[in-house]
Amino acid sequence: MPVLVLVLIFLCLSGPAQAGAWMREKGTSFVSSTFTLNKLLDQSSGTYIEYGWHDDLTIGADLSFANSHLGLQSGAVTLFLRRPLSNQTRRTNGPMKSGQAPPGFRI
Repeated sequence: MPVLVLVLIFLCLSGPAQAGAWMREKGTSFVSSTFTLNKLLDQSSGTYIEYGWHDDLTIGADLSFANSHLGLQSGAVTLFLRRPLSNQTRRTNGPMKSGQAPPGFRI
């Protein structure tokens, strides 16, 4: 029981992660693949691909496929483009988040 209390205290004291979109450097790529097979011989696989098209543009795809032991098949593909929210060379007064204007910005 004391371990559970300590875990809950540490979870309550932890702060939010300050992460943004990680841009791939121009000409570099990242690939990750998975494959799963269970007792019933259901199969699933997935592949995630990123490529740095420019220093400020990353393109990618997330592909997944599944076959069940009943003969059912399914698949999905997600294509994406990732760009930074702000120009990293320009100094801002605070962090920018999606849907939030920088301090002092007026329409």
